[in-house]
Amino acid sequence: MLFRSLVSRTVEKTFCVSFDAIDLSRKDLTVDAIKKNDGIGIKTFVSGNEHDKKEKISEFDDREKYPIDITDHQLLIKQISGYWNERYQRTIDKLKLDETYWHYIVRGDNRIMICEDILQTIDTNSLSLLKGKRNTINFKDSNSMYQFNISKHTLYKEFSYVSPLLDIKPVMGIKDVTEIRNEIMFQIGRASCR
Repeated sequence: MLFRSLVSRTVEKTFCVSFDAIDLSRKDLTVDAIKKNDGIGIKTFVSGNEHDKKEKISEFDDREKYPIDITDHQLLIKQISGYWNERYQRTIDKLKLDETYWHYIVRGDNRIMICEDILQTIDTNSLSLLKGKRNTINFKDSNSMYQFNISKHTLYKEFSYVSPLLDIKPVMGIKDVTEIRNEIMFQIGRASCR
C-alpha cells in the first residue's frame, strides 16, 4: 500500500534530486523538469485495470485566453490541440529545449513501474473525433489518445504502461519515501549494468 500513497509532488522532487534535474513543476510550462537541454514532464498515478490510463496534462481555465466552441466537437478538438501546441512551443522556445519526454511512475499495490514516452505536439492533421460522454470529448491523433473535459477545461492524455522501462517489486520492510527512492535508484543502477 505504501507505493500507492506516493504523491505527485514527492515524485517530482525525488526525480529532480535523483537525476540532478532542475525542478520547474510549479511553473506554467509543459515540462516539470529540465536536464541539460531536455524537458521532462513528470507524472505519477495509480494503475488501473488496463495497461493504460488517462491523466491530466493541461488546464485551459482562462476563458478569455482559451475560448472554445462546445457546440462543434470537431472544431473543439482543433482548438484544444492548438492551445496545447502553442503552450508546448512556448516552453520549447523559452527553455531552448532539444528534446522533451514524459517520465511517469505507475504505482500498484505490489509494484512500481517506471515508463517514458515522447512529449510532443498534437498532430492536428490527423485528428479523429471518438465517441465521448456528455461532458467529455475523446479524440486521437497519429500518436496518442486524448480526452477533453468540457466543464473543467482540462486535457487528458492516455499513458501506456504495457512495456515499462523498470518494473520494481517491493522489498519487504520499506517504510518511507526515502527508502522507496533508494530502492528505485538501486533498481535503476542494476538495469543500467545489464
